[in-house]
Amino acid sequence: MTRSPSVIIYGPPGTGKSTEAAVTFQDCMFITSNPGALWPYEDLQRLKPDLNLKRVSYAPSPLRLPREVKDWNPEEEIRCILIPEAVMAIQEQNGRKVAVEMNFHNWQRMSQILDMYTVQVLEGTAKSQGIVFDEWSEFAARFLRDLENVGVDPSAPKPFGTSWGKWSPLYEYHRKLVNTRQKQLNVPFVFIAHHQPPEVDGGEIMLKGGPNMPSKKLVKIFCASVDAVLQRGIERINGKANGDLDLLTPDDGEEEQIDMSKVSTYGVPTNVQRFYYTETDPYWERKIRSFGLAPKETRDLRTLLREARFVA
Repeated sequence: MTRSPSVIIYGPPGTGKSTEAAVTFQDCMFITSNPGALWPYEDLQRLKPDLNLKRVSYAPSPLRLPREVKDWNPEEEIRCILIPEAVMAIQEQNGRKVAVEMNFHNWQRMSQILDMYTVQVLEGTAKSQGIVFDEWSEFAARFLRDLENVGVDPSAPKPFGTSWGKWSPLYEYHRKLVNTRQKQLNVPFVFIAHHQPPEVDGGEIMLKGGPNMPSKKLVKIFCASVDAVLQRGIERINGKANGDLDLLTPDDGEEEQIDMSKVSTYGVPTNVQRFYYTETDPYWERKIRSFGLAPKETRDLRTLLREARFVA
């Protein structure tokens, strides 16, 4: 029996994590911290009409972005909700109006969105069948800022010792989000995150890196909660140096017309191979490798999750 997955996808910026997630999870809603996160996907949708990808529909936001609409068609559009880090407001200072930047309460807004979505799923009225959180590492940092502003309850549980302190609410929030809400709703929850460099001790790599979180403890805990932890990898097939992230820009920096016939489903030139590491750290158990997949998969995200018997 298949079920919907909870997944963390992490890796360097510019490696197509958001684009591939949008192609794979066409029925999911995107909650994003960056107004440009889906721009590459929108380019792919426009330049490759044969893929029949859905358009992006942006919900009204405090930033008042172009093309925001209140309603949308789930058969043709992916819904994207932007949660900004800060907003501009007008204040009165010394008898005159001035524009000031004010922090936006991300924790509160995220909770409102999740509560409304949960009600819609339980009532059978939800238009989106799952959520992609992009970037979760950025949201975690903002949540910490929100917690510092409102204070931390000293009686909050400290599952990893008294020094855990301020991280406890963030740990509890993510744990309940995955183990309670996602499992009960049985829809995909996908967390996209930046990567952090490996931890090295005396020249020996102790950890292989992971999502970039405000605390290294959070890396282990967040990855332990989800079903699958996938590290985005990238390499050139034509012999050029590995790790070249600016894939669609010529090496000489000059602009040129992209031959879309040589671009694959996920917007990757045919001389580039992308892959996922399905095992990245011995601390992270119960991951996708337990479903019989090899440590390194060179296939696309959709195939990878389908072969792991997840609904994607």
